[in-house]
Amino acid sequence: GTGFSTQEWYRVETDCGFETLLGVATTIELHHQRLAGWYGVDPFIGRPGIVRIVPEPNGLEAEGTPFWWAGGFQGGDTTVMRFAQGNIEGLGHGLTHELTHRFDGALFPGQPSWLTEGKAVWTASAYGPSTDVVFVQNHANFGTFQGVWIDGWGRAAKLETLISGTMEDYRDNYAAGYCLYVYLNTWEEDGERLFQEALKGFMEGGRSRRGEPLDFFERHFCDGKEGRPEDFESFAEHYESFLSGFWWKDRAEWTRRYTGATPRTPSQPYVYDEPTW
Repeated sequence: GTGFSTQEWYRVETDCGFETLLGVATTIELHHQRLAGWYGVDPFIGRPGIVRIVPEPNGLEAEGTPFWWAGGFQGGDTTVMRFAQGNIEGLGHGLTHELTHRFDGALFPGQPSWLTEGKAVWTASAYGPSTDVVFVQNHANFGTFQGVWIDGWGRAAKLETLISGTMEDYRDNYAAGYCLYVYLNTWEEDGERLFQEALKGFMEGGRSRRGEPLDFFERHFCDGKEGRPEDFESFAEHYESFLSGFWWKDRAEWTRRYTGATPRTPSQPYVYDEPTW
């Protein structure tokens, strides 16, 4: 079946069934509007997107999924998601992740994978129901920070592989990239966010960046200006301290600035379209 979203911003195509088609068509623009408000601009006015929802992994393969394990992917203005044994609210979080890639592709092309995936993990988790107009700005998944710290992503040598894109598994970009993004976007001292402005410049300069990825990272975040570290080793030391601050046995006082809570999503039944089961 095919249909259009409320204001025809998206064409929705699916072989899952009618309830899937209706659910996506009536909610996709809510996720789009939340992202447009967060980015401060909508680069897609007059440029409709396509959303394809499939019930099986072979549907993703037919659309050209880049990874065998992926549950969805974004290619230009086309969003493809697999939907099985779930509800529309749950699917919405996956759609938000992929639509974040669409916005980044238009506004900040050339971003490294850790930032692209980390930012999308944050947007997918930092809201409650689809009707939420804004994200919870200081949202943080404490368990993810603990796990990333335990796995050693705060240590300079391992952090370097993430930033340079040389780690063994692309999937590490999700959790490790998420934590690094939250740190750069929210960490503050004396009420000032140390890295937020530098992060903006880092994102804007992705397409024209010069040199190796680590050099580009250091020029923005390890420049010794405005309280930032003077070198990468000092940055990693501070970052590892940040990650360890979420450890449940000895949680740092400053973690009170963060919340894992989001507005409660009303209970919603499963979609019983036959192909999704």
